[in-house]
Amino acid sequence: MRARATKEAIWIGAVGVTLTGRVVDPWRALVGLPPEHRPEEVPRFPVLLSGGEHWRKVWWGANPQSPSGRLRAEGLARYLCRFWNGKHAPTRWIASVTLYRYWAKPEWERPERSLLAHVPCAVEEGSLEVEP
Repeated sequence: MRARATKEAIWIGAVGVTLTGRVVDPWRALVGLPPEHRPEEVPRFPVLLSGGEHWRKVWWGANPQSPSGRLRAEGLARYLCRFWNGKHAPTRWIASVTLYRYWAKPEWERPERSLLAHVPCAVEEGSLEVEP
């Protein structure tokens, strides 16, 4: 019989709020997963949420305790704004993104989280006008 792993799983999550108030996860969309926000879910394979080697390096450096880490986290949040809004119609744009670092041990039912950054998304003036 194998012993259960006790190592913590760590992953990133984003909370995007659309202009209509819907909550989505633009990070999941970026890494090719459905964008439904799942704050209570402990993923079976958190490595799938890392986005691969390139993104892992970005978000591991996004430590809000240091000035450079805070800038990196805010830059990543702004990138998620541009990514999401560039792929969706204006009626589905997000108004803000909040980044979190989640962690959990295998036996935990719910993950813990810490805030990395919260940024409003830039919306071009006049881009939400409805044509007559």
